Amino acid sequence: MAIATINPATGETVKEFPADDAAAIDRKIGEAEAAFQALKSTTFAQRAEWMRASADLIEKEADDSGGGGGASATVAVMTIAVYRP
Repeated sequence: MAIATINPATGETVKEFPADDAAAIDRKIGEAEAAFQALKSTTFAQRAEWMRASADLIEKEADDSGGGGGASATVAVMTIAVYRP
């Protein structure tokens, strides 16, 4: 069974992904655990710096596309990914 990313505003299927088998799921869980172990000791200041850098990139993309308050492509993708049902 495929897994779909659906735009909640339109109901449009944005992309479909094949379901992972048990081995792929186990590998991804291991990768997530390794990432957590590597990042859990980072400071709040470091994480805040990463968030500010992300915001700067999004703002730059908006400026490069003409600004005007319109959503950048990155913001549009992030919104769909985060707010899907």
